[in-house]
Amino acid sequence: MARMSQRIDEQAECLDMAERRITDIKDKWAASAKTERQLEKSISALQAKVKELEGHSQWNHLCIISLVESSAIGKMESSVEHLLIELLGCETFSDIFWSRGLIIRWLHGSCRGPALAPPLRDS
Repeated sequence: MARMSQRIDEQAECLDMAERRITDIKDKWAASAKTERQLEKSISALQAKVKELEGHSQWNHLCIISLVESSAIGKMESSVEHLLIELLGCETFSDIFWSRGLIIRWLHGSCRGPALAPPLRDS
């Protein structure tokens, strides 16, 4: 009888662990969906900013400064290169921007200011 009771307890514990794991997965999915919605909003805001700056003679320079200084983009470190290429429509990251390392450091806030800006370049 004690052995049967122990086995029932073990099975109940396994079920509890499985339920917790399922709950964890559901929570991660929910958080992922929320992050995705926030990312979509951030991208929309950045696209609007790019459109606003589009006609300016120093468009590329203004876009990079604006995007880099945006708090939204700081949370997109791994996809920043792709996002900037997509928003600015350039072939490669280096076509328009200076060092990728500088931009990543700038995103992390370890370097700021006009002295670190790229040379101005007409569109």
